[in-house]
Amino acid sequence: MIALGYVLSFTYMALVICIGELVQRKFNLDKEMTRKCEHVATALSWIICYFFVGTSVHMLIINLIACAILGVIAFGNLMSSVEREDTKRSYGLFYYGLSTSVIAVIVVFINPEFIAFHGIAWFCLAFGDGFAPIFAKIFNKINVQIIPPKTIMGMLAVFVFSFASVIVFNFAFTLSYGWVFMLSVACLATLLEVFGKYGMDNFYVTFGVFGYLVLNFYGLVTPALIVAIIISLVLVIVAAKSKALTNTANAISFCFLLLCAFCGSWSLMTTVAVLFVLSGISAKVVALLHKKSPKEDKKSSARGSWQIVANSIVAAVLAIVYYITNINLFLLGSIAVIGEEFADTIASDFGKLSRRKPIDILRFKRIAMGISGGVSLLGTGMALVGAIVAMLIPYLILGKIMSFEIFILLCFIVFIGTIIDSILGSGLQALYKCNVCDSYVENGNHCNEQAVCVKGFSWLNNSMVNLLSGIFTAIITCLLLAFIL
Repeated sequence: MIALGYVLSFTYMALVICIGELVQRKFNLDKEMTRKCEHVATALSWIICYFFVGTSVHMLIINLIACAILGVIAFGNLMSSVEREDTKRSYGLFYYGLSTSVIAVIVVFINPEFIAFHGIAWFCLAFGDGFAPIFAKIFNKINVQIIPPKTIMGMLAVFVFSFASVIVFNFAFTLSYGWVFMLSVACLATLLEVFGKYGMDNFYVTFGVFGYLVLNFYGLVTPALIVAIIISLVLVIVAAKSKALTNTANAISFCFLLLCAFCGSWSLMTTVAVLFVLSGISAKVVALLHKKSPKEDKKSSARGSWQIVANSIVAAVLAIVYYITNINLFLLGSIAVIGEEFADTIASDFGKLSRRKPIDILRFKRIAMGISGGVSLLGTGMALVGAIVAMLIPYLILGKIMSFEIFILLCFIVFIGTIIDSILGSGLQALYKCNVCDSYVENGNHCNEQAVCVKGFSWLNNSMVNLLSGIFTAIITCLLLAFIL
């Protein structure tokens, strides 16, 4: 049986690849379509391998041999029908074999029960990624690009075939998964495939889906995490289409939401998700009222990865500490930091609608719109509103943990955090003067020339100010609540 398993596995894969190569050359077919059809067909070799060698060490050997063969093909560019044409930038075929081989090691040497998870991850990647460009080409007339080169029809293909793969394995291996959980697996595979470029999706999907199933096996997947994964699919699409975030920032935000759901459960996850939506809505409302040009709006509203990291790292650390210690103080601290960032964001957005120039919070002089440290009556009022809205969400969820007195205190702390942000921006953040247009800017390069730093520290930009204000908010929250909780 084992010997037959070796023969059939490699004979089947060789036939699929060789037939695909011959057909592609003979009929000059579309290389991308031929390549994906071969990937889908070769994926069925998993069934042969499982049936003949099971979870024995031979399963690992077959995977490693296949990985070596795929590596030779990919790096040597031996078969154009199998590997994409831009092989200098993508070695997805090799990544595919490598990722499944690593998982095979875990199955063989750690827990043979994970074999079903290996199969689900295998088919989510092979079928989802394989049918994605096929769907995109078939429905080209109604297709819409989401995160280049990923399209909505490609995402739909990944979702459908991943969902189908989980359903089949659920019944074949009696895994007893609920429909909502299986839906979350499909959503996760879709998200990971979207963020993977140059073949890296072959790592992301395989390890991501397998890891998620292992977490569920050990009872570490909470209902909040399941819901977070499902709603993330919608949030990522909306953020990508609205250009609110860069692609990398979008991926970081997705990871942050999952971390909050895993560590902080419903309260933290719901707060982050709702405030994310409200931030996007407020930005669009302000852009419409401010009457910006579409190009200017897209350029100014798209938030980069460093901005997202600076805004979320403190809250993420507190969430992890809360998960480890189960001390509510750290959960409330994380919520306060998230609330401060939200309040500061909408204060900055709506402050642009003020009819008069803002006043420097330390120097009491009128400064240009958009310069850090400037405050206005409208912006300050919206900061207070943002603080109340941000704290109202966890207040309605946490119940006894967050009493009305704590709610009021956190609103005050969040509002003070926005004031601290303005003080840091005025006193420490770098301000430059452009030698070309004589305007004051926060970017060291302006009008294609190096601007002169006239105030603050050159290394302290707006992202660093946001990070510091988050740290101060966390410290104030923990110190004050330590006397209450």
